Amino acid sequence: MKDKPTKDQFFYQGSAECCGDDRQKGAPSFRSKFQKFLIIEFKDEIDITNEKNQGLQDDILLQFIVTSYVEIVEWWIKNEMPKPPEVMAEQVGILLDRNL
Repeated sequence: MKDKPTKDQFFYQGSAECCGDDRQKGAPSFRSKFQKFLIIEFKDEIDITNEKNQGLQDDILLQFIVTSYVEIVEWWIKNEMPKPPEVMAEQVGILLDRNL
């Protein structure tokens, strides 16, 4: 059985695992599959009982985190990867820890 990737590993392996080779279908197909993949992966990590998340509904928080994650990956790619993958993984990991 394959180990579940860490949050940091999503940045450079999660998209390939979830979406396969979608180069022919373009960005909308990739985006949709990547979002579905992240929803499944992060769903059990949402903690609305945590003080910082009190008052939030779990489905809204999950959607916020997933769309933010996808947007930052798209920004990184569209801007010709201005930061190394390791830096992006670390930064996104910190942001996820603050919001999950």
